[in-house]
Amino acid sequence: MTSVSIALIVAVSGVATTWLTMRLNARSQAAAKAEDWRRQDEVALRVREASEQAAAAASLLVESNKLVAEKAAQTREDITGQLKIIHTLVNSQMTEAKQRELDATIRELASLREVMDLKRAAGIEPTAETLEMIRTTEVSIRELRVNLADRARSQNETKFVPGHAAA
Repeated sequence: MTSVSIALIVAVSGVATTWLTMRLNARSQAAAKAEDWRRQDEVALRVREASEQAAAAASLLVESNKLVAEKAAQTREDITGQLKIIHTLVNSQMTEAKQRELDATIRELASLREVMDLKRAAGIEPTAETLEMIRTTEVSIRELRVNLADRARSQNETKFVPGHAAA
């Protein structure tokens, strides 16, 4: 073999080795890129699935909040109606008690005046305490009448209508 042949063999083998090394490196890099893309696609898929799950959870939460708000509004309306009924009943009982007090006070005043008239007919003047008691009783009657008139006006202004919530 001549030196040219040997040089040619060495040159060809050097080129072949370089070409083969480049080819193997290119395949390895292509495989690494393909693997990297596959991993990125997998991550993107997981992110999308997580996003979809979060959106579904948010939707369920919004729907749940709507149901809770509707139930709270209905409960508030029911309680308001019940409180209005209780308020009306208590007010009517208080009004009846005030009316009975007024009636009794009017009877008391009539009795005091009749006793005073009987004493005067017998020539006895009423005492200062009796006259003060009559004035106090008259004031009480006026106050009770004003109070009852106010209560009647207030009850007429806040009549309860079943099925309607109080303002």
